[in-house]
Amino acid sequence: MLATIAYRQGDVSKAETVLMEAVSRLAEKGTASNHNTIVNFSLKLARIYSMNGQDDLAELGFRNCLAIQKKKYMSGENDEETATLWVNTLFWYGKFLACRERFVEAKQCFDSAYTMCTHVKSIDANQVMVMLYNLGEMSFATGDLEDALRHLQNAVILGKSTNSPDLASYYTKIGLIYMHKGIYKEASHWCQWGLDTASRHHDKKASGEAQDCIKHLRTLLDKA
Repeated sequence: MLATIAYRQGDVSKAETVLMEAVSRLAEKGTASNHNTIVNFSLKLARIYSMNGQDDLAELGFRNCLAIQKKKYMSGENDEETATLWVNTLFWYGKFLACRERFVEAKQCFDSAYTMCTHVKSIDANQVMVMLYNLGEMSFATGDLEDALRHLQNAVILGKSTNSPDLASYYTKIGLIYMHKGIYKEASHWCQWGLDTASRHHDKKASGEAQDCIKHLRTLLDKA
């Protein structure tokens, strides 16, 4: 709890200290190193190392958490907590890799996390939607535009079912992909939907993204 509060307040150094002390106390009490609580704390530490630019420590932490959770799950410990922690580790390691432009590896992590989501009841539609968005982004980054469209359109289906306020960004991203495919009319429709949706939700960031996409499209159409 203290680590979470410190983390949210931006005191990353304090959060790191609290987490390390917590892991140490648990170890002294005889808690197994592969216990979900310790793995969860280790995952949070890996994320802190990532934020601090300590990439070697971060990657070591992510990989260690992944190895532990995978081994437990594959050996039959497929309870909700263990599975959820595995999915979370895959997701955050994927984000770490994506930020370092290791797109192929990141896509593999997001793909595995998405596959695992079907086995975890506590993961809701909005979380799956985010997973699909990241999969779409990595597919786009690796040049697989068809795969990117498929993931994002599936995300939109989920988003509509939950009235997600984030749909505007998804619409615009789909428009961007159609633009890269040279299908400008379809791209224009999606970007306009993105702008309209962003306006309804008073989402300035998403509105800006959609406007940029529309401006770029107009420039391309003027040159055509």
